[in-house]
Amino acid sequence: MTLIVVSVGTDHHRFDRLTGWLGAWLARTESGRVHLVVQHGTSAGVPGADNHALLPHGQLLDLFRRADAAVLQGGPGGVMDARAQGLLPLVVPRDPAHSEHVDGHQLRFAAHLRSRDLARVIEDRADLEGLLDETVAGRAYWRRDPVTQAPPAVRAITAILAAPPARHPVPSWRRARTMWRHHAA
Repeated sequence: MTLIVVSVGTDHHRFDRLTGWLGAWLARTESGRVHLVVQHGTSAGVPGADNHALLPHGQLLDLFRRADAAVLQGGPGGVMDARAQGLLPLVVPRDPAHSEHVDGHQLRFAAHLRSRDLARVIEDRADLEGLLDETVAGRAYWRRDPVTQAPPAVRAITAILAAPPARHPVPSWRRARTMWRHHAA
């Protein structure tokens, strides 16, 4: 069974456009092929899905770790959480033109993600349904290695922390001062 995790965030603005798209898709999807878990916040739940107004953060991270796909609103927190758990998220940014947010920052952030291949940005219902159909059919794969997809600085720090400790301990301040005096003389 394909596990798809959805989070529309916790903003007080409703995001019924996304939950409606998901409801229509799930209604036409063969029963028993998908487990759709939805954190819907103040938005309408998705009929037939495992709906939660709010999930504890640890539980959401665990779901991301096990998920075949994550469909998210365009907030940076959820996107980075999904990426940290090894998923390339499918992002549907909230649009202030639909009264889903107060400004266009999610649209701008989604454009940034798209330009750097950090997420798959969804433009419309047909795009979302097509990608979810491909996921259920096993033809779309959204799992990524969270370390290799990390920025270079994160990869460098990870490599340093994974390296064995140095053979010689760091000298004490007294030893360092003596070495410096000797070198300066």
